[in-house]
Amino acid sequence: IVGGLRSLRRERVVRVVRAVIAAGGHRGNFRVVHFNVLGNHLHLIVEAAGAAALARGMQGLNVRLARRINRVLERTGSLLAQRYHARPLRVMRSSASFGPHEPEA
Repeated sequence: IVGGLRSLRRERVVRVVRAVIAAGGHRGNFRVVHFNVLGNHLHLIVEAAGAAALARGMQGLNVRLARRINRVLERTGSLLAQRYHARPLRVMRSSASFGPHEPEA
C-alpha cells in the first residue's frame, strides 16, 4: 500500500477485504482461494485460466479493494503502491502450506 497509511489489519479494513473477495473474487476464469491480510500488504492465492485472466481478475479486485477501503478510511487517492507479484504454484503440495483448499462442488 502507499506510504502514510496505518495497518491494514484493523478490523474495519479486514471486513472490507472479506466482503470484496466474497463479492468479486470468484469469476468464471479467476478465483481467490485463500488470502491473508498483513500490516502493509495482502497475500492472495488465486487460480486463473491464464495470464490474461490473472491480470484482469487482479485489476478488478484491486479497484474494488481500493474504492471500498478508501471509503472506510475516509480518504481518496491511490491505495496500492505497486502492481501485484505473481508466483505460480505448480502443484497442490506447494500450496498446502498456505491454507486449506476447497475444491469446486
